[in-house]
Order: sequence, then structure tokens, then C-alpha cells
Amino acid sequence: MHSKQNPFLKETTYQKAFFWNMMGSAMNAGASVIMLMVTTRVAGEVQGGIFSIGFAIASLMWTLASYETNTFHVTDGKQEYCNENFFHTKVLLCLLTLVVSIVYVLTRSYDNAKAMAAILLCLYKIIDAFSGFFYGAFQKAKRLDISGFSYFMRVLLSILLFCLGIVLTKDLVIAVLLSCLMELIWILAYEVPKGRFLMSYRSRVQWKQIGRILIQCFPLFCASFILMYIVNIPKYAIDRLWTEEIQNAFSIIFMPAAVINLLGIFIFRPLLTTLVECWTKGNLKKLFVLCGRCFALVFVFTIVCVGAAYMIGIPVLEFLYGVPLAPYRGALLVVMVAGGFYACISFLYNILVVARKQQWILAAYVPTLLIALGIADTLVGQYEIMGASLVYLCSVGLIFILLTILIVVIMVQKRRAIR
Repeated sequence: MHSKQNPFLKETTYQKAFFWNMMGSAMNAGASVIMLMVTTRVAGEVQGGIFSIGFAIASLMWTLASYETNTFHVTDGKQEYCNENFFHTKVLLCLLTLVVSIVYVLTRSYDNAKAMAAILLCLYKIIDAFSGFFYGAFQKAKRLDISGFSYFMRVLLSILLFCLGIVLTKDLVIAVLLSCLMELIWILAYEVPKGRFLMSYRSRVQWKQIGRILIQCFPLFCASFILMYIVNIPKYAIDRLWTEEIQNAFSIIFMPAAVINLLGIFIFRPLLTTLVECWTKGNLKKLFVLCGRCFALVFVFTIVCVGAAYMIGIPVLEFLYGVPLAPYRGALLVVMVAGGFYACISFLYNILVVARKQQWILAAYVPTLLIALGIADTLVGQYEIMGASLVYLCSVGLIFILLTILIVVIMVQKRRAIR
């Protein structure tokens, strides 16, 4: 009786999977853009700055809740773990992250409203990380269309509730709370029921398997956490040295770079299972060709985006956000170039995960973290938003170079092993 209703017994087309993955990724990438825009327009630049730093903290906490188990889940080609193992791991991580988020925010010197907004934004991202389990489970079942559709609808509805809340109340706390509630409702109404076809929610918790997952994903978590911290180092420096208005302006010019990263997601995420096949079968030639084509597309798109940012970027952003940004055209171009590097980093990262060389990733991230921490306050303190943009460019550029070197090394090793 159940089998007739089981959506995972049906096959989907690559075009459908690509479309919904694209829609879901685009909606997610646009979430912070739209939320910041509405907050700045309706509640003012100070509230926009509070949203920006709160979202930066929440994104960092998301890495703990996610723990990179999703990527590990989808690339578990040997079927070492069942869906139940990953589900229980995710529940544990999300509860832990909620506690860490509250403690971290309360240790900051924020007033009550700013602290509450930051905590709720952390909750928003924790719920997103929990939903990531279902995304991975559906993708592994070769139904990326279901994952993408759910992703799209969940984020869309949460954005709509956020915008409604901020427009009606001009209160950031209420707006984020409504958004969190909407996300929970969607997960319970859509993702949890479909998850029953792939797992049992009443299965016994296998603590040994959870422990193994946590150990094996630890290098990935460290890498993800460090990368997110590196990306947000400029914002943390602005939070220490400048005002909410400056934070808001930097976040606005930072947003267009997400367009380039979005292209990377469109290209790379559907290729993840292909990368697994290429690596396990030792088809390094195909893997190399895929890398070349993807990087070429990102390079061309980055050039186009930089040109568009130079010509119309500032006027468009000023129109959308209602904030004067004319002095920051140079910083915008720097951020756009950095966006191209960041898009490529995610692809290189996934290759190392597929090769199960996740511990190597830290060899690229740790030195970059130390360098970024060393230069952030000096550059941001002296050059304000341009300094923050340069910190970001130097960081992602160095990571790209180091990861490329590591990929070349593992490909040489793999080729020798095959011979």
C-alpha cells in the first residue's frame, strides 16, 4: 500500500532535478539579500547593521549544526551508515548548537534587543541545518528535485513571513521569530512525512555510529567552521571598530558576490554524485575535464559580473537599499572578484571530500585563518570598507591557491595507485 505512494520509487529527469536545485539554491542565496534590504528600507540602517552581524554569527553557528554531515551523507558511496544514523546525529548537533549560540551571544556586549535578534537568527539557521538532513537524504535517493522544491518553498515562505513581520511591526525580533515558526511548520508538514519512506523515526539510537560520524566529519566541520569564520572576519572587525551603519553598507556591497557563488552551486551540486563515480572508478580524465569546464564557466561569469558591477552596481544597490554607496565602488569590484574565488573553493572542497582527504582541507584553511586574523584589524581600521573587502579577497584567493595545489597532489597519487 505504501509503495504506490512512495515518491522515491519514481525516477526523475536531470533537467527537473537541476531546475529545482537551481530554484532552491537561488532562493536560499537571495534570502539574506531580501531580508537585509527590507530591514534597511523599513527599519533603518542601524537595524540593518544589527541584522548583518546577527546573520554573520548565525552563519557561523550553522556550521556547527551542519557539521558537514550532509556532504558526507551524500558521498557515502560504501553505505557505511544508514539515514537513521545521520538523523540522530543531526538532532544532537542542533540541540548542542542552540545552547552554544545562546551562550556565545550572551557573552557579547549587546543590548537586549540586539542579543535577542542574534539568538533568533541563530535559531533560524539551526532549523535550516536540521532541514539539511532531509535535503541530503532525498539527494542520496536520487531525488534532488524533491530536495530542491522543499528548499525553495521553505525559504520562500520564511522570507515572506519575515517581510510581513518587519513591515507590520518594524521589529526585527518579531520578524525573525515568525520566519523560524514558518520553517518549522514546513519541515513538519512536508519533509518529515516524506522522510518516513527513507527511514524510521522510531529506530534505536546507535551511539557508536553517531560517534563514528562525528569523528569522521570532524575535519570537515573544522574546515567549514574556519572558512565561515574567515569569510566573516571583516564583519567581526567592523563590529569592533566601526558602527552599525558601516556594517550595513559593507553587507550591502557584499551581497552581489553571492550571485557568482550561486552559479557555482548551480553547476557543482548536481555534479556531486558524478564526482563520486569518477573518483571511485578512477576516471581522472573525466574529473579533470569537469574541473576545467566548471572553472572556465565561473571565470567568464565573474568577468561579466565585475563589468556589470562597475557600470551599474552602485546605482542599483542604492536604489534597492536606499543607502548612499558611491564611495564604495572600488570595494564592490574587489568583493566581486573574491566571489569568483569563493565559488571555485566549494568545488575543490567537494573533490577532497569525495577523495576522503578531508583532513587535508585544514592545510589550506588554518594558515589562511592566521593571516586573515593578523591583517584584519589593521586594514579595516585604516581603510574601513575597502580594507574589509581586501581582507576577504586575500583570504579566499589564498585558499583557492592552496586547495588547487592539494588537488593536484591527490590526483597524482591516485594516478600512481591506479598504475
